[in-house]
Amino acid sequence: MTEEPLLQENSREFVGTLAEDGDCSCSLTILDQGDVEITYVSPSRYVPFFGYCGPPRRRVEKIQCEDLIACRLDEESSCRDRIQLVYMPVVNPDAKKPVRSLRTTPWLDLANAHSSLKTYFDQATQAYSGKKILIIMNPKSGTGNAEALIEKYALPVLQAAQARIDKVVTKAPRHATEIAKDVTVGKYDVIMSAGGDGTFHEIVQGLLDRVDWEDCVSKVHLVQIPCGSGNALAASTGIWDVSSAAYTAIKGRVSRMDVASIIQPKTRRRLYSFLSVTYGLVANLDIGTEHLRWMGGNRFIWGAIQEIFSQKTYPVTISLLKETAAGRVLAQGHKAPPLDVLSSLLDSEGNVKGVDMDDRKSTSIVWDEEIDGTVQLFTLSNMPWLDMNFNLHPHAKLDQGTFNFLYSLGKQGISKSFRLLTEAEHGNHMHLIEERNVRAFRINPVAENTWLVIDGEVIDRSVIYGEVHRNLLSILM
Repeated sequence: MTEEPLLQENSREFVGTLAEDGDCSCSLTILDQGDVEITYVSPSRYVPFFGYCGPPRRRVEKIQCEDLIACRLDEESSCRDRIQLVYMPVVNPDAKKPVRSLRTTPWLDLANAHSSLKTYFDQATQAYSGKKILIIMNPKSGTGNAEALIEKYALPVLQAAQARIDKVVTKAPRHATEIAKDVTVGKYDVIMSAGGDGTFHEIVQGLLDRVDWEDCVSKVHLVQIPCGSGNALAASTGIWDVSSAAYTAIKGRVSRMDVASIIQPKTRRRLYSFLSVTYGLVANLDIGTEHLRWMGGNRFIWGAIQEIFSQKTYPVTISLLKETAAGRVLAQGHKAPPLDVLSSLLDSEGNVKGVDMDDRKSTSIVWDEEIDGTVQLFTLSNMPWLDMNFNLHPHAKLDQGTFNFLYSLGKQGISKSFRLLTEAEHGNHMHLIEERNVRAFRINPVAENTWLVIDGEVIDRSVIYGEVHRNLLSILM
Protein backbone atom coordinates (compact mmCIF):
# COMPACT_ATOMS: atom_id res chain seq x y z
CA MET A 1 0.00 0.00 0.00
CA THR A 2 1.48 3.35 -1.08
CA GLU A 3 1.52 6.35 1.26
CA GLU A 4 -1.01 9.12 0.64
CA PRO A 5 0.86 12.21 -0.66
CA LEU A 6 0.90 15.18 1.67
CA LEU A 7 -0.58 17.33 -1.12
CA GLN A 8 -2.75 16.06 -3.94
CA GLU A 9 -1.47 16.68 -7.46
CA ASN A 10 -4.10 19.32 -8.15
CA SER A 11 -3.37 21.25 -4.94
CA ARG A 12 0.37 21.83 -5.28
CA GLU A 13 -0.03 25.45 -6.47
CA PHE A 14 -1.38 28.27 -4.28
CA VAL A 15 -2.27 31.69 -5.62
CA GLY A 16 -2.61 34.96 -3.73
CA THR A 17 -1.04 38.33 -3.05
CA LEU A 18 1.73 39.85 -0.96
CA ALA A 19 0.47 40.91 2.44
CA GLU A 20 2.43 44.17 2.31
CA ASP A 21 1.34 45.00 -1.25
CA GLY A 22 -2.06 43.76 -2.32
CA ASP A 23 -1.39 44.87 -5.90
CA CYS A 24 1.44 42.36 -6.20
CA SER A 25 0.22 38.86 -7.01
CA CYS A 26 2.12 35.71 -6.19
CA SER A 27 1.93 31.97 -6.58
CA LEU A 28 3.64 29.22 -4.58
CA THR A 29 4.26 25.83 -6.16
CA ILE A 30 5.49 22.65 -4.47
CA LEU A 31 7.83 20.91 -6.92
CA ASP A 32 8.42 17.17 -7.20
CA GLN A 33 11.43 16.96 -4.86
CA GLY A 34 9.79 19.10 -2.18
CA ASP A 35 11.46 22.27 -3.43
CA VAL A 36 9.39 25.45 -3.45
CA GLU A 37 9.01 27.95 -6.26
CA ILE A 38 7.45 31.35 -5.57
CA THR A 39 6.57 33.69 -8.42
CA TYR A 40 5.99 37.39 -7.71
CA VAL A 41 4.26 39.58 -10.31
CA SER A 42 4.19 43.36 -9.80
CA PRO A 43 1.74 45.42 -11.88
CA SER A 44 2.87 47.99 -14.39
CA ARG A 45 3.97 51.24 -12.81
CA TYR A 46 1.71 54.28 -13.11
CA VAL A 47 3.49 57.44 -14.23
CA PRO A 48 1.57 60.76 -14.12
CA PHE A 49 0.63 62.10 -17.58
CA PHE A 50 1.85 58.88 -19.21
CA GLY A 51 -0.38 56.30 -17.51
CA TYR A 52 0.78 52.70 -16.99
CA CYS A 53 4.23 52.07 -18.43
CA GLY A 54 5.95 48.83 -19.24
CA PRO A 55 4.90 45.22 -18.74
CA PRO A 56 4.32 43.71 -15.29
CA ARG A 57 7.55 42.76 -13.51
CA ARG A 58 7.99 39.07 -12.76
CA ARG A 59 10.44 37.53 -10.28
CA VAL A 60 10.91 33.85 -9.42
CA GLU A 61 12.37 32.64 -6.12
CA LYS A 62 13.33 28.98 -5.64
CA ILE A 63 13.82 27.42 -2.20
CA GLN A 64 15.45 24.00 -2.02
CA CYS A 65 13.86 21.51 0.32
CA GLU A 66 17.11 21.05 2.26
CA ASP A 67 17.22 24.82 2.94
CA LEU A 68 13.73 25.05 4.42
CA ILE A 69 13.60 25.61 8.18
CA ALA A 70 9.98 26.45 8.99
CA CYS A 71 6.63 27.78 7.84
CA ARG A 72 5.09 30.54 9.96
CA LEU A 73 1.50 31.69 10.31
CA ASP A 74 0.83 35.34 11.09
CA GLU A 75 -1.02 34.89 14.38
CA GLU A 76 -1.74 38.61 14.72
CA SER A 77 -3.37 38.96 11.32
CA SER A 78 -7.08 38.56 10.68
CA CYS A 79 -6.11 36.68 7.54
CA ARG A 80 -5.85 32.99 8.52
CA ASP A 81 -4.02 32.16 5.27
CA ARG A 82 -1.06 34.49 5.73
CA ILE A 83 2.21 32.53 5.81
CA GLN A 84 5.96 33.10 5.65
CA LEU A 85 8.71 30.60 4.85
CA VAL A 86 12.01 30.56 6.75
CA TYR A 87 15.00 29.08 4.94
CA MET A 88 18.81 29.00 4.94
CA PRO A 89 20.48 28.86 1.51
CA VAL A 90 24.20 28.54 0.95
CA VAL A 91 25.19 32.08 0.02
CA ASN A 92 28.58 31.24 -1.51
CA PRO A 93 28.14 27.79 -3.08
CA ASP A 94 31.32 28.00 -5.15
CA ALA A 95 33.55 28.93 -2.19
CA LYS A 96 35.86 26.48 -0.42
CA LYS A 97 34.27 27.46 2.88
CA PRO A 98 30.51 27.71 2.16
CA VAL A 99 28.22 29.34 4.71
CA ARG A 100 24.46 29.63 5.13
CA SER A 101 22.36 32.70 5.89
CA LEU A 102 18.92 32.94 7.52
CA ARG A 103 16.28 34.37 5.19
CA THR A 104 12.51 34.77 5.09
CA THR A 105 10.00 35.25 2.30
CA PRO A 106 7.58 38.18 2.43
CA TRP A 107 4.28 37.43 4.16
CA LEU A 108 2.07 35.74 1.57
CA ASP A 109 -1.76 35.75 1.54
CA LEU A 110 -2.50 32.46 -0.19
CA ALA A 111 -5.88 30.78 -0.61
CA ASN A 112 -6.22 27.66 1.61
CA ALA A 113 -2.72 28.15 3.05
CA HIS A 114 -3.87 27.61 6.61
CA SER A 115 -5.78 24.41 6.02
CA SER A 116 -3.56 22.79 3.41
CA LEU A 117 -0.17 24.39 2.86
CA LYS A 118 0.72 24.92 6.54
CA THR A 119 -0.21 21.30 7.25
CA TYR A 120 2.07 20.16 4.41
CA PHE A 121 5.05 22.14 5.70
CA ASP A 122 4.45 21.04 9.28
CA GLN A 123 4.59 17.41 8.20
CA ALA A 124 7.59 18.04 5.95
CA THR A 125 9.56 19.63 8.81
CA GLN A 126 8.38 17.49 11.73
CA ALA A 127 11.57 15.37 11.69
CA TYR A 128 13.65 18.31 12.90
CA SER A 129 11.17 20.84 14.30
CA GLY A 130 11.07 21.20 18.08
CA LYS A 131 14.46 19.65 18.84
CA LYS A 132 15.67 19.81 22.44
CA ILE A 133 19.02 21.57 22.42
CA LEU A 134 21.53 22.38 25.16
CA ILE A 135 24.07 25.11 24.42
CA ILE A 136 27.16 25.02 26.66
CA MET A 137 28.84 28.36 26.14
CA ASN A 138 32.32 29.47 27.15
CA PRO A 139 32.25 33.30 27.22
CA LYS A 140 36.06 33.48 27.44
CA SER A 141 36.80 31.43 24.31
CA GLY A 142 38.41 33.01 21.27
CA THR A 143 38.12 36.77 21.31
CA GLY A 144 35.46 36.64 24.04
CA ASN A 145 32.40 37.42 21.90
CA ALA A 146 30.73 33.99 21.99
CA GLU A 147 27.57 35.25 23.69
CA ALA A 148 27.04 38.03 21.16
CA LEU A 149 27.56 35.60 18.26
CA ILE A 150 25.07 33.13 19.71
CA GLU A 151 22.42 35.79 20.28
CA LYS A 152 22.79 37.31 16.82
CA TYR A 153 23.36 34.29 14.58
CA ALA A 154 22.45 31.02 16.31
CA LEU A 155 19.32 31.67 18.39
CA PRO A 156 17.24 33.15 15.51
CA VAL A 157 17.80 29.95 13.50
CA LEU A 158 17.03 27.62 16.39
CA GLN A 159 13.96 29.62 17.41
CA ALA A 160 12.64 29.64 13.85
CA ALA A 161 12.79 25.83 13.92
CA GLN A 162 10.88 25.90 17.24
CA ALA A 163 13.78 24.30 19.07
CA ARG A 164 13.52 24.06 22.85
CA ILE A 165 16.74 25.65 23.99
CA ASP A 166 18.61 25.65 27.28
CA LYS A 167 21.79 27.70 27.53
CA VAL A 168 24.40 27.28 30.26
CA VAL A 169 27.39 29.60 30.57
CA THR A 170 30.62 28.13 31.95
CA LYS A 171 32.04 29.90 35.01
CA ALA A 172 35.52 28.38 35.29
CA PRO A 173 37.89 25.84 33.70
CA ARG A 174 36.41 22.30 33.58
CA HIS A 175 32.92 23.63 34.30
CA ALA A 176 31.76 22.27 30.91
CA THR A 177 32.88 18.81 32.08
CA GLU A 178 30.66 19.05 35.16
CA ILE A 179 27.71 20.26 33.09
CA ALA A 180 28.05 17.32 30.68
CA LYS A 181 28.37 14.89 33.60
CA ASP A 182 25.11 16.12 35.09
CA VAL A 183 23.01 16.14 31.90
CA THR A 184 19.93 13.92 32.24
CA VAL A 185 20.07 11.09 29.72
CA GLY A 186 17.56 11.65 26.92
CA LYS A 187 16.71 15.22 27.94
CA TYR A 188 18.41 16.72 24.88
CA ASP A 189 18.66 15.70 21.24
CA VAL A 190 21.69 17.90 20.63
CA ILE A 191 24.47 19.40 22.75
CA MET A 192 26.10 22.42 21.12
CA SER A 193 29.53 23.49 22.31
CA ALA A 194 29.81 27.27 21.93
CA GLY A 195 33.53 27.82 22.27
CA GLY A 196 36.78 26.46 20.95
CA ASP A 197 38.32 23.02 20.96
CA GLY A 198 39.07 23.23 24.69
CA THR A 199 35.38 23.63 25.51
CA PHE A 200 34.44 20.66 23.33
CA HIS A 201 37.25 18.64 24.95
CA GLU A 202 35.76 19.33 28.38
CA ILE A 203 32.31 18.22 27.23
CA VAL A 204 33.74 14.95 25.88
CA GLN A 205 35.42 14.28 29.26
CA GLY A 206 32.12 14.78 31.04
CA LEU A 207 30.12 12.52 28.72
CA LEU A 208 32.64 9.65 28.83
CA ASP A 209 33.39 9.89 32.56
CA ARG A 210 29.84 9.00 33.56
CA VAL A 211 28.69 5.67 34.94
CA ASP A 212 25.98 5.66 32.24
CA TRP A 213 28.29 6.94 29.49
CA GLU A 214 27.10 4.29 27.00
CA ASP A 215 23.46 5.22 27.32
CA CYS A 216 24.25 8.92 27.32
CA VAL A 217 26.38 9.10 24.16
CA SER A 218 23.94 6.89 22.25
CA LYS A 219 21.11 9.40 22.73
CA VAL A 220 22.69 12.76 21.98
CA HIS A 221 24.37 14.34 18.97
CA LEU A 222 27.19 16.89 19.26
CA VAL A 223 27.85 20.10 17.30
CA GLN A 224 30.63 22.65 17.69
CA ILE A 225 29.72 26.32 17.25
CA PRO A 226 32.91 28.05 16.03
CA CYS A 227 33.42 30.69 18.72
CA GLY A 228 37.01 29.85 19.69
CA SER A 229 40.45 30.36 18.21
CA GLY A 230 40.81 26.92 16.65
CA ASN A 231 37.38 25.35 15.97
CA ALA A 232 38.89 22.21 14.44
CA LEU A 233 35.77 20.05 14.67
CA ALA A 234 33.59 22.75 13.11
CA ALA A 235 36.02 23.15 10.20
CA SER A 236 36.36 19.39 9.75
CA THR A 237 32.57 18.98 9.56
CA GLY A 238 32.08 21.85 7.09
CA ILE A 239 30.81 24.41 9.61
CA TRP A 240 32.45 27.76 8.86
CA ASP A 241 30.28 30.20 10.81
CA VAL A 242 27.81 30.36 13.68
CA SER A 243 24.64 30.44 11.55
CA SER A 244 25.74 27.30 9.70
CA ALA A 245 26.34 25.56 13.06
CA ALA A 246 22.75 26.32 14.07
CA TYR A 247 21.48 24.97 10.74
CA THR A 248 23.55 21.81 11.29
CA ALA A 249 22.02 21.32 14.74
CA ILE A 250 18.56 21.42 13.13
CA LYS A 251 19.07 19.64 9.79
CA GLY A 252 22.58 18.15 9.81
CA ARG A 253 23.12 14.49 9.00
CA VAL A 254 24.25 12.11 11.72
CA SER A 255 27.81 10.82 11.53
CA ARG A 256 30.18 9.02 13.90
CA MET A 257 33.45 10.21 15.42
CA ASP A 258 36.41 8.32 16.87
CA VAL A 259 37.86 9.16 20.27
CA ALA A 260 41.23 8.10 21.72
CA SER A 261 41.79 7.07 25.32
CA ILE A 262 44.94 8.73 26.67
CA ILE A 263 46.59 6.90 29.59
CA GLN A 264 49.29 8.62 31.68
CA PRO A 265 50.86 6.27 34.27
CA LYS A 266 52.79 8.97 36.16
CA THR A 267 49.65 10.93 37.04
CA ARG A 268 47.43 7.80 37.00
CA ARG A 269 45.13 9.72 34.74
CA ARG A 270 42.86 8.68 31.88
CA LEU A 271 41.39 11.24 29.55
CA TYR A 272 39.85 11.30 26.09
CA SER A 273 41.05 13.01 22.92
CA PHE A 274 38.57 13.84 20.17
CA LEU A 275 41.04 15.98 18.21
CA SER A 276 44.80 15.75 18.57
CA VAL A 277 47.98 15.04 20.47
CA THR A 278 50.66 17.66 19.76
CA TYR A 279 54.25 18.22 20.84
CA GLY A 280 57.00 20.52 19.65
CA LEU A 281 56.24 23.06 16.93
CA VAL A 282 52.42 22.76 16.89
CA ALA A 283 52.16 22.67 20.68
CA ASN A 284 54.32 25.79 20.92
CA LEU A 285 52.39 27.79 18.33
CA ASP A 286 49.21 26.93 20.26
CA ILE A 287 50.10 27.22 23.94
CA GLY A 288 52.88 29.73 23.32
CA THR A 289 50.35 32.22 21.90
CA GLU A 290 47.72 32.04 24.63
CA HIS A 291 48.47 35.69 25.47
CA LEU A 292 47.45 36.62 21.92
CA ARG A 293 43.85 35.35 22.06
CA TRP A 294 42.66 38.79 20.97
CA MET A 295 44.04 37.89 17.52
CA GLY A 296 41.61 34.98 17.10
CA GLY A 297 42.86 32.24 14.78
CA ASN A 298 45.61 34.49 13.43
CA ARG A 299 47.61 33.89 16.61
CA PHE A 300 48.44 30.41 15.32
CA ILE A 301 49.96 31.89 12.15
CA TRP A 302 52.10 34.25 14.23
CA GLY A 303 53.18 31.38 16.46
CA ALA A 304 54.08 29.26 13.42
CA ILE A 305 56.25 32.04 12.00
CA GLN A 306 58.12 32.33 15.30
CA GLU A 307 58.74 28.57 15.38
CA ILE A 308 59.94 28.51 11.78
CA PHE A 309 62.58 31.18 12.39
CA SER A 310 63.74 29.54 15.61
CA GLN A 311 64.22 26.13 13.90
CA LYS A 312 64.01 24.37 17.26
CA THR A 313 63.91 20.58 17.41
CA TYR A 314 62.46 18.41 20.16
CA PRO A 315 63.68 14.92 21.18
CA VAL A 316 60.97 12.27 21.45
CA THR A 317 60.42 8.51 21.34
CA ILE A 318 57.18 7.17 19.92
CA SER A 319 56.03 3.58 19.50
CA LEU A 320 53.26 2.87 17.00
CA LEU A 321 50.69 0.19 16.32
CA LYS A 322 49.72 0.66 12.67
CA GLU A 323 46.65 -1.54 12.64
CA THR A 324 43.79 -1.20 10.21
CA ALA A 325 40.61 0.38 11.49
CA ALA A 326 39.24 -1.14 14.67
CA GLY A 327 35.67 -2.37 14.93
CA ARG A 328 32.75 -0.40 16.32
CA VAL A 329 32.87 -0.12 20.11
CA LEU A 330 30.24 -2.33 21.76
CA ALA A 331 30.92 -1.76 25.43
CA GLN A 332 27.94 -3.54 27.00
CA GLY A 333 28.17 -2.42 30.57
CA HIS A 334 31.80 -1.39 30.90
CA LYS A 335 32.68 1.28 33.44
CA ALA A 336 34.47 3.24 30.69
CA PRO A 337 35.15 2.72 26.96
CA PRO A 338 36.94 -0.66 26.93
CA LEU A 339 40.61 -0.92 25.96
CA ASP A 340 42.00 -3.68 23.82
CA VAL A 341 45.67 -2.87 23.15
CA LEU A 342 46.22 -0.95 26.41
CA SER A 343 44.19 -3.10 28.77
CA SER A 344 47.34 -4.10 30.71
CA LEU A 345 47.69 -0.46 31.86
CA LEU A 346 44.53 -0.71 33.97
CA ASP A 347 43.93 -2.67 37.16
CA SER A 348 40.93 -4.91 37.81
CA GLU A 349 38.85 -1.87 38.84
CA GLY A 350 39.62 -0.02 35.62
CA ASN A 351 42.01 2.44 37.28
CA VAL A 352 45.32 3.47 35.73
CA LYS A 353 48.32 1.62 37.12
CA GLY A 354 51.26 3.56 38.55
CA VAL A 355 54.48 5.07 37.30
CA ASP A 356 56.22 1.73 36.76
CA MET A 357 54.18 1.40 33.57
CA ASP A 358 56.18 4.30 32.08
CA ASP A 359 58.74 1.71 31.03
CA ARG A 360 57.56 0.14 27.79
CA LYS A 361 59.22 -3.09 28.83
CA SER A 362 56.73 -3.33 31.72
CA THR A 363 53.85 -3.91 29.31
CA SER A 364 53.06 -6.81 27.01
CA ILE A 365 52.32 -4.55 24.04
CA VAL A 366 54.10 -5.46 20.80
CA TRP A 367 54.58 -2.32 18.70
CA ASP A 368 54.92 -2.26 14.92
CA GLU A 369 57.38 0.63 14.74
CA GLU A 370 59.48 2.86 16.97
CA ILE A 371 60.77 6.32 16.09
CA ASP A 372 63.53 7.78 18.25
CA GLY A 373 64.96 11.17 17.30
CA THR A 374 64.38 14.91 17.21
CA VAL A 375 61.33 16.42 15.54
CA GLN A 376 59.91 19.79 14.60
CA LEU A 377 56.40 18.96 13.42
CA PHE A 378 54.71 16.27 15.55
CA THR A 379 50.93 15.79 15.57
CA LEU A 380 48.47 12.92 15.85
CA SER A 381 45.05 14.03 14.70
CA ASN A 382 41.57 12.60 14.38
CA MET A 383 40.46 15.17 11.81
CA PRO A 384 41.84 17.08 8.83
CA TRP A 385 41.63 20.66 10.10
CA LEU A 386 43.49 21.67 13.28
CA ASP A 387 41.91 25.12 13.08
CA MET A 388 39.93 27.19 10.57
CA ASN A 389 43.06 28.02 8.53
CA PHE A 390 45.18 24.86 8.34
CA ASN A 391 44.15 21.62 6.66
CA LEU A 392 47.17 19.99 8.29
CA HIS A 393 45.90 16.38 8.12
CA PRO A 394 44.06 16.16 4.77
CA HIS A 395 44.04 12.33 4.89
CA ALA A 396 42.50 12.11 8.36
CA LYS A 397 38.91 10.95 8.79
CA LEU A 398 36.76 11.26 11.87
CA ASP A 399 35.51 7.68 11.71
CA GLN A 400 38.32 5.52 10.30
CA GLY A 401 39.40 3.98 13.62
CA THR A 402 42.91 5.47 13.56
CA PHE A 403 44.63 8.77 14.29
CA ASN A 404 46.69 10.32 11.49
CA PHE A 405 50.32 10.85 12.60
CA LEU A 406 52.46 13.52 10.87
CA TYR A 407 56.06 14.29 11.77
CA SER A 408 59.31 15.72 10.44
CA LEU A 409 62.67 14.48 11.74
CA GLY A 410 65.50 16.95 12.36
CA LYS A 411 65.68 20.57 11.21
CA GLN A 412 63.69 21.27 8.06
CA GLY A 413 65.17 24.68 7.28
CA ILE A 414 63.35 27.99 7.04
CA SER A 415 62.49 27.71 3.33
CA LYS A 416 60.95 24.23 3.57
CA SER A 417 59.13 25.16 6.79
CA PHE A 418 57.53 28.19 5.13
CA ARG A 419 56.45 26.02 2.20
CA LEU A 420 54.79 23.68 4.66
CA LEU A 421 53.03 26.59 6.38
CA THR A 422 51.66 28.11 3.18
CA GLU A 423 50.71 24.82 1.49
CA ALA A 424 49.04 23.42 4.62
CA GLU A 425 46.20 25.91 4.21
CA HIS A 426 44.97 23.85 1.25
CA GLY A 427 46.33 20.46 2.32
CA ASN A 428 49.03 20.41 -0.38
CA HIS A 429 52.00 19.81 1.92
CA MET A 430 52.04 16.05 2.39
CA HIS A 431 55.15 15.55 0.23
CA LEU A 432 57.09 17.59 2.79
CA ILE A 433 56.47 15.35 5.84
CA GLU A 434 56.16 11.74 7.02
CA GLU A 435 52.77 10.13 7.63
CA ARG A 436 51.36 7.09 9.47
CA ASN A 437 47.86 5.95 10.46
CA VAL A 438 47.94 4.49 13.97
CA ARG A 439 45.48 2.68 16.18
CA ALA A 440 47.62 2.86 19.33
CA PHE A 441 50.77 4.70 20.39
CA ARG A 442 53.20 5.43 23.19
CA ILE A 443 54.93 8.82 23.45
CA ASN A 444 57.91 9.67 25.63
CA PRO A 445 58.28 13.48 25.43
CA VAL A 446 61.89 14.23 26.34
CA ALA A 447 62.21 17.95 25.58
CA GLU A 448 61.72 20.53 28.31
CA ASN A 449 61.23 23.55 26.02
CA THR A 450 57.80 22.55 24.78
CA TRP A 451 54.45 21.21 25.95
CA LEU A 452 52.51 17.96 25.59
CA VAL A 453 49.03 18.98 24.51
CA ILE A 454 45.76 17.04 24.18
CA ASP A 455 43.01 18.82 22.20
CA GLY A 456 44.62 22.16 22.97
CA GLU A 457 44.90 21.43 26.72
CA VAL A 458 48.33 21.08 28.39
CA ILE A 459 48.97 17.90 30.37
CA ASP A 460 51.95 16.72 32.41
CA ARG A 461 55.01 16.21 30.19
CA SER A 462 55.51 12.51 30.86
CA VAL A 463 54.94 9.22 29.05
CA ILE A 464 51.47 8.72 27.61
CA TYR A 465 49.77 5.81 25.86
CA GLY A 466 46.88 6.18 23.44
CA GLU A 467 44.30 3.86 21.87
CA VAL A 468 41.60 4.83 19.37
CA HIS A 469 37.96 3.82 19.91
CA ARG A 470 36.17 3.76 16.60
CA ASN A 471 32.82 5.59 16.17
CA LEU A 472 32.41 6.32 19.87
CA LEU A 473 30.50 9.62 19.61
CA SER A 474 27.67 10.85 17.42
CA ILE A 475 28.02 14.21 15.68
CA LEU A 476 26.04 16.28 13.18
CA MET A 477 27.63 17.63 10.04
